[in-house]
Amino acid sequence: MSRILFVSHDASLRSVASRVLTKAGFYVATAPHAGHASLACLKGPGFDVLIVENELFEGHGGNIARRLRRYCPDLQVVRMCEPGTMIGGDGVAVVRPLTGDDLIDAVLRTASLMPAA
Repeated sequence: MSRILFVSHDASLRSVASRVLTKAGFYVATAPHAGHASLACLKGPGFDVLIVENELFEGHGGNIARRLRRYCPDLQVVRMCEPGTMIGGDGVAVVRPLTGDDLIDAVLRTASLMPAA
């Protein structure tokens, strides 16, 4: 079971995504911004997948992922992007509007990028 950290400033999106991904069999923790995401990485056993807004108030999702990799070196990334903003960047991109199935598929695609245990 993958451990997912979902980072978005949108509380409703965090709530829905957590329910959808948990129902799909993943462990999910959520954070409203990079600071809380860092704390979650520090106090737990780590995460396999980061699902992050491509653009947050405190910076680009790719930059946040690089910072979190200090605590979770093998962290794979799913970036939630607005149409036309997904060019370049780290990991798998999903474009809004997105569905629960889009998130699940993106997490499953990252499995091919994860190092073998």
